[in-house]
Amino acid sequence: MAFVCPACQEARVEYLGGTDDAKSRLRCSWCEHEWTHGGEQPAPKSGVLTYEQAKASFAGASSVSPQAAARVDRLKAMFLTDHPRPDPKQRRTGTAISSSSAQRAYRQRRRVT
Repeated sequence: MAFVCPACQEARVEYLGGTDDAKSRLRCSWCEHEWTHGGEQPAPKSGVLTYEQAKASFAGASSVSPQAAARVDRLKAMFLTDHPRPDPKQRRTGTAISSSSAQRAYRQRRRVT
């Protein structure tokens, strides 16, 4: 950061050291004017929340209206009838096609088109 003397507007500024309250002592090499610059860091904004405050601000089940909760239950039931839960005992292979015969059929269709 470039400093300019507040008395003569010269940019020939020497750093003399720091003070206990985090300010910098400066002196102009041209006119010998001395001053301090800076200070303590500003306190954090009051709008910043702690983790606990942010967590508490989220809506919980008790803050949802009974009508909204009933609608969520209906939509969940509709979704689960169309998309049943996967069987945890069935091993996933990482591909969309898990059986070898289905894979062969898929490859054959790709060759034809």
